[in-house]
Amino acid sequence: MLYRNTVIRFFILVSALVLLSSNLYAHSNHSHSKKLKNTHAIHVKHARVNPIFAGMPVTAAYFTLRNKSDDDLTLVAVSGSISERIEIHEHIMDNGLMKMQEVADGIVLPAGEKTRFKPGGYHIMIMDLNQDIKEGDIVELTLEFDDGSKKMIKAKAKKPSADHSHDSSHHGDHHKKHHDKHKELEDKAE
Repeated sequence: MLYRNTVIRFFILVSALVLLSSNLYAHSNHSHSKKLKNTHAIHVKHARVNPIFAGMPVTAAYFTLRNKSDDDLTLVAVSGSISERIEIHEHIMDNGLMKMQEVADGIVLPAGEKTRFKPGGYHIMIMDLNQDIKEGDIVELTLEFDDGSKKMIKAKAKKPSADHSHDSSHHGDHHKKHHDKHKELEDKAE
């Protein structure tokens, strides 16, 4: 009788472990598929980076991200082989002056909407560059999101357009008229 009870307990324990492990496996697959789903839900357009001249230690990257998923995602970091110091930045008005600052908590990409990274707004600062960037070069950057997913993008080195003239560290001020015109053209292009 004691032997039979021990065998029954053993089978119950093994059955419980099998059920637990199958639930954990199913959950990890669901988590993984959500990451893949969210990564594929982020669409990138107009990715570009400012070319630099010899000796310039900094540049900026811009693009438009569209979150086609049903969930908000947060861009929390950007990395790339071009530099060990890549940060998400924004421009803010402070006492009538335009200032640039790092966005510490990331940028929320609302579900179903697009978010522009552009001069005078959100942008990616690439500092302490380990190589020059000539016009036409391709810079690979990896976007990292709060759900653990990542998306690699390729930004082409292009000079700033005439209606967004600014230096390569993009501290220039933009006229609202030109900004609105460029935004309208971008909306039509997408």
